[in-house]
Amino acid sequence: MKIETNDKIYTFLENTEKRINVLYGGAGSGKSYTIAQFLIVEKLYGEEDKRILVVRKTLPALRITAYQLVLDLLGQYGWPYRLNKTEMTISNGTNRMLFKSLDDPEKIKSYEGNYVWIEEATEISHKDFMQLNLRLRRHSERLNQMFLSFNPIDQFHWLNKELLGKGRGDLADNWTTYRDNPFLDPTYVEELEHLKNEDENYYRIYTLGKWGVLKNIIYTNYDVIPEFPKEFDEVI
Repeated sequence: MKIETNDKIYTFLENTEKRINVLYGGAGSGKSYTIAQFLIVEKLYGEEDKRILVVRKTLPALRITAYQLVLDLLGQYGWPYRLNKTEMTISNGTNRMLFKSLDDPEKIKSYEGNYVWIEEATEISHKDFMQLNLRLRRHSERLNQMFLSFNPIDQFHWLNKELLGKGRGDLADNWTTYRDNPFLDPTYVEELEHLKNEDENYYRIYTLGKWGVLKNIIYTNYDVIPEFPKEFDEVI
């Protein structure tokens, strides 16, 4: 069957030879959708004896985003799979995709995987990331890989300072915005563009896909109050 996908993101995922792969940028670029497609097509159904871990900080958020997205895509493709709703696992032959939250990092300490997808990676801590990186150790004939997806909400976030900013040789990154997604609803594009008139910082993050500052914002739209003449000092 023919699967429509975001070429810029999917091509990056197909060709990257790095252990850590960061996919970030604006809203509506198709990051999560394309990663889910890639993990299903290339890993869950394209390889053998693989363990795929999909995580988000909290379980309720994970259930309504990445977990539901993968199930929806499998329903569209009509491919056979086994689902364990209690353990939140999807299996195909010798391959297994497991969904876990990081509200308690102890839950994954005994896990060994081949691929890890961290959805909304800005929600997790640097220590969470390091723990997940240690779980990426299962024997394989292919490179074990991690994929992180997020919007760049805060330029002071550890993802920018401690990961992207460190010049790691085992890291590749892919930056996209809504302009890279040919399947986006035109009305959603209008909403993204309209953010320019509502919130400059949101427009920067979610429309332009650039690093923003959501905390302790330094405002630039202010007026300078002129100094009083010196003779007023004596009166005061």
